Amino acid sequence: AFLTDAVAATGIVSVWFDSVTKVEKQAAYGGSYTDNTSSLTAPAAWDDATAATNAVDFTSTFTGYYAYVFSRDVNGGTTTTTGARANQVITYTYVTGMADNTFTDTALLTGEGLSLTGAGGTTVFDQGDSTLVGGTATTVATIDHLVTYLNNNTTYNVTDNMEIIAARDGAKSLLVTVSYVNSTAGAAVAGLTSSAGIITFQMGTDAGTGAALYLATASLPAGSATDDIADGVMDAINADGQYQAVTMTSIGSNVFKVTRSVSGTATADMSPLVSIPTPSFVLDAAQTSTVAGLTPSAYNVASNLAGSNSSLFTLSTSGAAKAGLRVSLKNTGSLAFGSTVTLVGDVQSNTAIITSAAAQDGVDGLLVDGVSIGTYSSANYTGTADYVTTFAQVSAGTTATTGAVTAVNTNRTTW
Repeated sequence: AFLTDAVAATGIVSVWFDSVTKVEKQAAYGGSYTDNTSSLTAPAAWDDATAATNAVDFTSTFTGYYAYVFSRDVNGGTTTTTGARANQVITYTYVTGMADNTFTDTALLTGEGLSLTGAGGTTVFDQGDSTLVGGTATTVATIDHLVTYLNNNTTYNVTDNMEIIAARDGAKSLLVTVSYVNSTAGAAVAGLTSSAGIITFQMGTDAGTGAALYLATASLPAGSATDDIADGVMDAINADGQYQAVTMTSIGSNVFKVTRSVSGTATADMSPLVSIPTPSFVLDAAQTSTVAGLTPSAYNVASNLAGSNSSLFTLSTSGAAKAGLRVSLKNTGSLAFGSTVTLVGDVQSNTAIITSAAAQDGVDGLLVDGVSIGTYSSANYTGTADYVTTFAQVSAGTTATTGAVTAVNTNRTTW
């Protein structure tokens, strides 16, 4: 009764005879018997996979005759698909302008916008046009209005089997502000280093290893101020190569912009797949990470960490994420886009939407696999396919099933 109940339940039941002394097989009912005892092999391993094979072997090693009960349920396994790319997609991304001394968008210049060409003709989406925003007729004046305007258009769905997908998630950057303040006699004053040395900071994780990425400035002289530290951090970021940093003098000498590089290249990743960490300064009691003296010289402390813990100075960074403009053209049809399909800056562009000063040819702002977006890999970097896929690369992918097992039910409990 116990084994009957066990077999009826889920899971594996494995019960074997200790020994089998005789095996004779009858080829047909009423026929003669053949003695197979000399071929009988006792099982030598009892793991589930080997036992399942042994339990059904009645012709080779005859191990199946040792099985009293071996019951294993069927398992369909796990099916995965790799390399699937559903649609042709062409994507353009643009850096967007900022008003001086702020992190805010520049308003669209009069007539500024984008021009889209397809089989259905050319449509200009620009400032001054009207579109529905939240159900209300609105004059296009901002980049956000332009995004809504592009998404509202369905004309190309009919003429070109083209879906326009616009968003504020391309050309990403991080605007980093460095702050350094000394506390002298209880008053906060602009920070100045009290002795020379490097300043160490963490910049997220290493793209190759996943380990924490620690970078350090060159040795800064005593008397270095906030802008000097910001410059040192930028230089260290650029020397490492995984990110790129440029100053933002229109905002402040202690502010810089960070973009991420496409892995293994010197070009910026302009795609929505980018994430950029905020630099974080590293202080330790042994004074081995950050060597430059950050505590005012009037105070006798053991280390920068002790000075920070005593509120004698603060050195910090803050990051403001800034995203530009992305426009993806998604092919929902069964034929490739024609060569006429292009998106270019309108004649007034290059103020709020930063476009090339050269002739507009549909190349400016175009995401290119491995150049301005991470290289596609069906194994570990599939996101690229959502933004850059040629018609020839459209594929249902490769499907594979792992972990599947067949049912086994050798049961001699009725003997």
